[in-house]
Amino acid sequence: MINLSFYKLFIIIALTLLLSACGSPALDDYSDVSYELTDQNGETVIFPDDYQGSPLVMGFIYTNCPDICSFITANV
Repeated sequence: MINLSFYKLFIIIALTLLLSACGSPALDDYSDVSYELTDQNGETVIFPDDYQGSPLVMGFIYTNCPDICSFITANV
């Protein structure tokens, strides 16, 4: 049987983790940043400018990684 002090310790740790997650980090303004990407047809697109006002679905695949990346991509 687990004693009451274990539960108290668990509650204190859980509350500490929850309350530490409540702070909001300062976010930088990236509204003027654009990226040059390659689409599924091999054409260059400017993100997000070329997709303004359109629904968008994106996916990322690791193409150059010596370790676990190929396994992650295979599982996707």
